[in-house]
Amino acid sequence: MRQFLGEFTRGPFHGHPNYMEKAGDETELHEHRYDHLVCCAKPIRVQGTLQDGTPYDETYPPLSFPVIAANVRHKIIAVEDDTTFVCLFSTWQPDENGAPMYATDPKVAP
Repeated sequence: MRQFLGEFTRGPFHGHPNYMEKAGDETELHEHRYDHLVCCAKPIRVQGTLQDGTPYDETYPPLSFPVIAANVRHKIIAVEDDTTFVCLFSTWQPDENGAPMYATDPKVAP
């Protein structure tokens, strides 16, 4: 079972820490309006669908820091027990008019 551990902001970064107790635990399928980096000291698997409809399934070794593009439906799966990871967003990204906007809650409901 995944546990969402809240959120934090440090300088220009916004983070969502998560914990998964057992290998095979996963997040719900979701997407964000922003690109984000996944920071994890253990291996993780990312499954999803790219914007063009292509399925995506990749396993990343520890400390590989994959970037998940904006608007890509995805879920993160623990490969090992006791996995903590952080989804890290830049808090300042331009909106459709080029103005900076603050990413306080980048998750989009599935």
